[in-house]
Amino acid sequence: MERLKAFLTHFDARITRLTGRLQDIETVAVSFGATILQGDKTKDYYSVDHTASTMMVDKFGLLSQVVPYGDREGLLKYSRRLLAQ
Repeated sequence: MERLKAFLTHFDARITRLTGRLQDIETVAVSFGATILQGDKTKDYYSVDHTASTMMVDKFGLLSQVVPYGDREGLLKYSRRLLAQ
């Protein structure tokens, strides 16, 4: 958990991060059209496949824009728009 906390310090406080029980995260993810597929956890390691897009949510908690992974220009554009609200 300490590594996660340290990682999250790199983001603006106005950006909401999501962590918790997998079941709760899946509920939120599905509501935004995202997917999470967890691999076999019986081994010493496992993989998690997940949506890599950034979900832009407005101040009312509504999905405003989905920015595909790697679209830095789009991410900056929509971030500025939402933060200006």
